[in-house]
Amino acid sequence: MKRYILILFLVIFAIQVFAQSATKAEELFLQKNYSEAAVIYKNLLIQAPKNQLYLYRYARCLQENGKYDLAI
Repeated sequence: MKRYILILFLVIFAIQVFAQSATKAEELFLQKNYSEAAVIYKNLLIQAPKNQLYLYRYARCLQENGKYDLAI
């Protein structure tokens, strides 16, 4: 029983950390701080590679930083 509680706690913790990262990335993106947002979006894409919003915003951050080849 303790094992299940520990697993549940770890899953909730991971979701919380993931949500904070996404919120921070969105905040930086909206403030036009593209270089810092790109780092966070890159990490988010490692965790959720098919997320279209993260992919778009990461490419947009790269584009705004002049890294057109990577953005494509």
